[in-house]
Amino acid sequence: MSAAFVVDCSIAGAWLFHDEATPRTADLLNRLTNETAIVPAWWFIEITNVLAMVLTSYDAMYLDLAVRLNLPLATLDDDLRKTAKKLGVSLLG
Repeated sequence: MSAAFVVDCSIAGAWLFHDEATPRTADLLNRLTNETAIVPAWWFIEITNVLAMVLTSYDAMYLDLAVRLNLPLATLDDDLRKTAKKLGVSLLG
């Protein structure tokens, strides 16, 4: 499948933080059901930096991995659990 569009960090941030979402960003997210988006190689570092601005760098890396792989996060850390819930990450533990 060929790529339909390139996604920058500001759009992905709106997908992660619901208070930044708009109908246009939701439409782009919905397009990923049938289309492929691409990002530059450093995109994951940029997303991690966005997460780190509201968390510790360690927590940001755990959340980044859970979000990217669409996997639940197993943690007992209360702050990490709160942020994961905000991001829609399923929790275990």
